[in-house]
Amino acid sequence: MRNWHHKIIKLDQARQLLSNSNRLGSSDLYIGVIEGQIEFRPVNNPSPLTINYKPAHPSFSDISNSRKVFFRDKEGNQFTQNISSFSPSMHTNCVTGIISGNEDVNNLIDGISPNIRVINSNNFENGLFLALINPFSNGNIKSAFFQSAFDNSFLNNGASDVNNLYSSQSASIINCSFNIQLTSSKVDFILKELFAYGRDGRGTLVVVSAGNGDSSTGSGLEINDTAGSSGFRTTVYSNKSLIVAASKVLLDSYPLSSYTGTKPVFDERKANYSNYGKRIDLCAPSGPDSTPSKDDINIYSTTMLNCGNVGTDDQLFFPRINAVSSSTKLILENVRGIFKGQSIELGTRNSYFHELRYIARVDKISGTNNIEVTLDAAIKFTKDFNKDGVQFTLVGTTARIVALKKVATKHIESNGQPSNYQLNLKNLNGINLKAGAPQKVYIYPENSELSGIETEIISIANPDNNRIEVRNNLSTLPNDPNIPLILVPDQIKASLTCIKAGAPSSQPDQSPYYLAPTVNDLTGFFVGQEVLLSGGGKERIAFISQITGRGIEMSHSPSIIGDTFTMTSLAYGDFTSRFTGTSAATPIVSGLAGLVLSANNDLNAAEIKHILKETTDKITGVSHYSMVNNDTKYNYGYTTNDDYGTGRVNAEAAIQLAIDWHTSTTIQKPKMEIADRLNGLVLESVLETEPVDSPDIWIKSLADNTLQEPSPTQLFNNPNTSVDQKIYIKVRNSGNRASFKECDLRVYIAFTDDENPAFPFPSKWYDQADVKLLAVKEIPIIQGGSSTIVGIEWKDIASKWNTWNNLDIATTKRKNAYLLAHIAPFDGNSNEVRNTNIRFNKQLSCRPIIVSHNSITDGSAFLPGKKLDLTVGTQTIQRDFYLLMENVLTTNLSNFRIRARTTRNNSNKTVEEVFFERTGNTWALAPLATNNWITFAQPIETPGNHPEYTNIKFPHTINVDNTTLEVKLEIVNI
Repeated sequence: MRNWHHKIIKLDQARQLLSNSNRLGSSDLYIGVIEGQIEFRPVNNPSPLTINYKPAHPSFSDISNSRKVFFRDKEGNQFTQNISSFSPSMHTNCVTGIISGNEDVNNLIDGISPNIRVINSNNFENGLFLALINPFSNGNIKSAFFQSAFDNSFLNNGASDVNNLYSSQSASIINCSFNIQLTSSKVDFILKELFAYGRDGRGTLVVVSAGNGDSSTGSGLEINDTAGSSGFRTTVYSNKSLIVAASKVLLDSYPLSSYTGTKPVFDERKANYSNYGKRIDLCAPSGPDSTPSKDDINIYSTTMLNCGNVGTDDQLFFPRINAVSSSTKLILENVRGIFKGQSIELGTRNSYFHELRYIARVDKISGTNNIEVTLDAAIKFTKDFNKDGVQFTLVGTTARIVALKKVATKHIESNGQPSNYQLNLKNLNGINLKAGAPQKVYIYPENSELSGIETEIISIANPDNNRIEVRNNLSTLPNDPNIPLILVPDQIKASLTCIKAGAPSSQPDQSPYYLAPTVNDLTGFFVGQEVLLSGGGKERIAFISQITGRGIEMSHSPSIIGDTFTMTSLAYGDFTSRFTGTSAATPIVSGLAGLVLSANNDLNAAEIKHILKETTDKITGVSHYSMVNNDTKYNYGYTTNDDYGTGRVNAEAAIQLAIDWHTSTTIQKPKMEIADRLNGLVLESVLETEPVDSPDIWIKSLADNTLQEPSPTQLFNNPNTSVDQKIYIKVRNSGNRASFKECDLRVYIAFTDDENPAFPFPSKWYDQADVKLLAVKEIPIIQGGSSTIVGIEWKDIASKWNTWNNLDIATTKRKNAYLLAHIAPFDGNSNEVRNTNIRFNKQLSCRPIIVSHNSITDGSAFLPGKKLDLTVGTQTIQRDFYLLMENVLTTNLSNFRIRARTTRNNSNKTVEEVFFERTGNTWALAPLATNNWITFAQPIETPGNHPEYTNIKFPHTINVDNTTLEVKLEIVNI
C-alpha cells in the first residue's frame, strides 16, 4: 500500500484539523535537508536574480511560481544558492520526497508536508547557513568562551548572496538522516546556536536519525556518547536534537480484511536494525529491514529520475491480467516491450491488496501479443482473497509495468534522409553492449505501443552524440519528427569484484567499492540506479552511489573483499517502494514538525519537540514504558522505553496540541522569564522611556559563596576587576509545568553610552566589539510556579577590561556596562516575544553594573596587571605616572588609602613603604612618612558612571636608579 505510513501516523486526520491554506503545510516555511544534493538540472543563462538550476524530479517542481527546493552552500566567505558541481544523491532525493514531495493524487505518493519548501545543503556545518544565523555564530565561536574548543577556520562569516531572490529564506526545521561527522564540541555548538538564534530566537529544531546499527548483523546498537564505541553518536551529547528510531509493521499478524477499515490495527514493533537507548526521543514507521526484501512494507518516496521501481503513467505499460497461472506466473494481454528486470505493480495502490515484484522471465504466447511473465517471488496478498466479506482477485485487473522509455529520433544521413538503422538518443543510460554482445530493444511510435519493432543494438555508432545502430530495418516506423519514437531496452549487466568493504554504520558515508573489468562494462549504468547484485552467496538490491572510470560505489550492498558479483539493472521508475531504515523514519518526523509549525508558528524549538513527544502513541502498550524521574537525565518527565522513546508519532494529536498551545488554559506548559523590574513581589513591565534594572541579575565576589539574593538597599552590582566575580541570574518559570531541558541561559556584558538602551535582538546578543559572551549554561529543570538561581563564574576580568571597554582619557570615563541575560529559545506569542527592545521580551533582560577598575598609565599606555619595567643606570631618573581608580563609592573616600612600596636592590632586598591617604577632604602622605623615591600630586576627582561614584586620578612621580628593584602601588582598603 502506498502512503501506508500516512495512515498509521493519522496524517489525514491531522490535515483535516489544519486550515485549507495550511492543510499540506505553509509555503512560508522551509525545512533543511542537509546531507547532499538532490538531483538538479542546470538552467542555461540564468538572470542575475535567479539561480543556475532547477529540481529534476516533478515532485520538487516549483509551487506558486516560486522555487520549492533550492541549494545553499558555503563558498569562500559567503553562502551561495548557485551550484558549482552537480553531484546528486539518491538518499537525499528519497529523504526530500518523504518530507515535501508534491501531493500526487494520481500516483498516491506524496510528502508529509507537500507545500513546505526545502533548503538543500551537503554538510551539517552548513546548518548555520540554512538558518541564516552564521554571522552571530561566527562572532560567538571567536569569543573567549568558545575559543578553547575551536579553530578559527571552523566557520566563516558567510555574508548572503545579495543578488539572489532566495537569500533571505531560512530553515525552521533541519533533517539529518545520517550520522553527523563532526566532533561533539562542534555539533554541540551548532545545536546551541540554532536554538538561540534560529527563527528570530525561537530556535531551529534539528531532527536526527538514530542510525541503523551494525550492517553486518542487521541488529541495532545502543547509542552512547563514548567516542570510539560502535554506538557513538555525536548528537547524544546534546539535548537539543530530536533523535528518531524506527518501528516496523508486519501485515501477516492480522487478516487483510482488518486493514480495510478507517481505523486499521497494526502489528507494530521495533525495527531490528534501529539503534536504541535512553537518548531516543521517539520513533516513526519505516521498513522491517534496512536492506528491504521483497515482501516488506517500506516507505514510498521519490528517487532520482529513472532510479526506482514505481513509475509515473508515462513510464508504464498497463496490460490487463488475463490469468494467474500460479503464485509466480501471470498471463498479460496485448503488451510488448516487456523485458526481465522491469518491476510490476499488482493490485490496488491504496489498499493492502497490493504488492510489487520484478519480472524474472518473459515468454511470448504464439500468435498473440500476450505474454507469460514469471515473477521473482510469489505473490502473497493479491492472488485470490475472499474472506470476512472482502473479496479481491487479480484476473481482470490492470498491471503497472515500469519500462525505460527513451525518446529516439532517426539519424539524418549526409544526403539529408533519415536513417533506417541509426538512432540518436538523449543519453546512453540503460544502453550497454557488454563487450560487443547485442542488446535487445523494442522501438515503437509514441502512443502506438503494439506497432513497434523488436530488434537489437549492434553498436554504439557515435558515443559522443549518443548514436546507436540497430540490426533490423526501421523503415516501417514513421520519419515524422513530430511523432517521437520510443525505445525500450532490455536489462544490462556487468561483472564486478569487491575491492573495499563498506564502513560500519557509524561512518555511513563510506560505501562498498567494486571494480568492473573495463570502463566500457559500466556504460549505461548511472548514479542512483537501482540494481541487483548477485554472487558471493548473496543477492541484494542496491543503489549506485558513484561511478568513476571502472570503479563503482553502492549503498546497502554486499562487501566482502574479493567476492565477485553480477550487477543487473532493475526497473527505471521515478519513485521507489524500497526506502527504509531510520533514514526514512526521520523525515516523517521532520515533515510533521513542519506541519506543527504550520498550525502554530509561535512555537519554539523545545515546544515543537515536546509536542511531538507528548502526543506519541505507545507501541506495545503503556505498560512497557516507564517515567524518567531523574531531572539530570534525558527524557526527564516523559514515559519512555529504550526502543521507541516516548512512542510513535501521532500527527493528529500533535497538530491539535499545537493549535491549542497558546489559547487553552488547561495545557501544561512552562513560561520562562527574567524580571525587568520588581515592585514588591509583582513583576512589572518597563516603559520604553524607563531604565531596565533587573532584580534577577546580580554579581558578587567569587569568594563570597553565600547564595543571597540582593535587597533593594544592597549594592550587589559593583564588581572590582581585580577580584574574580560570580554572576547570579534568577530564572523564573511562571507556567504550570516543569521547564524543558533544552533551555539555555546565555550571559553577556555589553558597553554603551545610550541612555536606557534597547539592546535589540539579535544585533546586541552575540560576541562583538561592544558585547562579550561570558557563558552559555543549561538551565536546570524549574518546576512550574518556581524559580532557580544560576551561578556563573567570571574570572581574570582585569586582563580583558581595557580591551573590552576603552577609557576616555579626557573624561577618565568608560562606557556604561551592562550584564545581559538571555533565555534561549524564546517562548510565548508574538506580542510577548518582540525583538526590537528588551522591554518587550520577557526572556531578555539586563542590569547596569558599576565597575571598579584600577590602572596605571603614563598617559599613552595602560598597564593593568603588569610591572613597570624601567631600565636605569646609576643616575637617578624621574618618570611621571598616574594611578586611576574608577567608580569608587563616594562614601568610601573618607578612609581611602594607597600603599606605595619599593624594594631595594641590595643583599637584604630591603622594603620601604609609605601611605598616601585622605583625611576629611585632605590628601597627604601618612604622618611622619618621608621618602626620596615617590611624590604624589593633588588627586583629581571626576564623576563616575553613577551619581554615587567617583573616578580618582592619582598623579605621581617615581625617582629610580639602579638601586631600585621594584616599585608597587596598591589600594589597600577598597
